[in-house]
Amino acid sequence: MSLLRLVLLAVWMALAAGLSQAAGIVLVSSDGTASYGDVARAVRAELERSGVPAQDIESYKLSDLPPEGVIAPRLFIALGSRAAVAMAERDSRIPLLCAVVPKAVMERLVASNVSKSGGLFGVALDQPAGRQLDLIRLALPKVRRLGLMWSADSKLTVGELVNALPVRDMRAVSPY
Repeated sequence: MSLLRLVLLAVWMALAAGLSQAAGIVLVSSDGTASYGDVARAVRAELERSGVPAQDIESYKLSDLPPEGVIAPRLFIALGSRAAVAMAERDSRIPLLCAVVPKAVMERLVASNVSKSGGLFGVALDQPAGRQLDLIRLALPKVRRLGLMWSADSKLTVGELVNALPVRDMRAVSPY
């Protein structure tokens, strides 16, 4: 299932759960790059194709988003990590759907927003470790050693990657 279909499914689940009864879906992109613009346009088109009136959908770059309280939609959709983090810090009474975010960011947002009443939903972006390694193998078939660096967010998933290496006749080289 495509990312757009997953986002649309999550939006409709929020609508069906009564979190959003009518107008007011606001898409917030992390920045104005072409990739976020493409995703925002595609999500908007899917929402419209599914019956949400065009006038009920607004789109903003995070830097252009009006101050808190100026707009009060029924649902925010944050596209990208920066937008997800910023929107999670806003009014907790408005449900927030996060998309195009890594699993680690989504897990951190969920953990920090446990007590908020509006609701936090997400569609994580991560690919399984095996699929990532298969892509490396396709692009660089002679590579047998893979250098690994990780952050605090990715530290939890590096074990999955290390465990998938031997199956592909590869090994990890790490500065840590």
